[in-house]
Amino acid sequence: MTLRRLLSVFKTVVTYILAVASVLFLLWLFCLVFVYASFSIPSDSMQPGIHPGDMVIVEKVSTGARLFDIAAAARGDSVTIRRMPHWRSFRRGDVLVFNFVHCASWDTLEFNIRKYYIKRCIAAPGDTLAISGYVYTVNGDTLLGYPPPRTFARYFPEDSIGRAERRRGYMADVSDTIDNWTIRDYGPFVVPSKGMTLPVDTVTFRRYRQIIERETGLGVERRDGRVWLGDRELVSYTFKENYYFMAGDNAVMSMDSRYWGLVPEDFIVGRAAFILWSKNKNGIQWKRVLKAVE
Repeated sequence: MTLRRLLSVFKTVVTYILAVASVLFLLWLFCLVFVYASFSIPSDSMQPGIHPGDMVIVEKVSTGARLFDIAAAARGDSVTIRRMPHWRSFRRGDVLVFNFVHCASWDTLEFNIRKYYIKRCIAAPGDTLAISGYVYTVNGDTLLGYPPPRTFARYFPEDSIGRAERRRGYMADVSDTIDNWTIRDYGPFVVPSKGMTLPVDTVTFRRYRQIIERETGLGVERRDGRVWLGDRELVSYTFKENYYFMAGDNAVMSMDSRYWGLVPEDFIVGRAAFILWSKNKNGIQWKRVLKAVE
């Protein structure tokens, strides 16, 4: 075989390999955008179902993948998020992965492209939620809660209205507590749904202020015993999006909607489907590999 022939064969092989690699890369990219995403779990907030070290696969097909300008979101610009056609909505009880709802300040509801959380959907749009002693009640039905062990009681004093102490647990800044709500006893309140109209007064506006400000781009404030949206008085508000209350299964050690509020539907990546991989200090946890998330 001549040198020219060898070079021709080599060129053909390289071209074929590059073509296959390009197709595989595009297929992988397509799947990441439209089919699934993977997330590594760093904390114990979702125990006992999900452990630190689990690699969770999130499926996007049934609930619709999101499309938005990633570069603009990374710069901190406001982005429009569109969801692909789908046949299933997010439901109460789903374990969901979503973008965190704050960036620089917890006083503003914003899309955080750099931080993702995994929690269970406790209340869906239109639900009425209350928490009593860490036990959740939705629309009058009591859900499973996780009352804290006695050893954790000192971290979250039941009668604390000031700033909770920060020790090994999370710090709850409840100096601006709504109606004396705490992470132990919370609500009742309505989770807004798209098209729902709720009355707004000087008490209830605090529950929905960040949502209204995000949807309208205007400031909401209480002045002269009334609530104002920009320069007009606000007595009721019709919501433009669906919202969800998210919480960790390990209620005591979870930083969730009790702290940082409701999650807009367009912030949700998708539903956690199964555990692809699991590893801790003792090595690979084979019993957890390919285990469904429940």
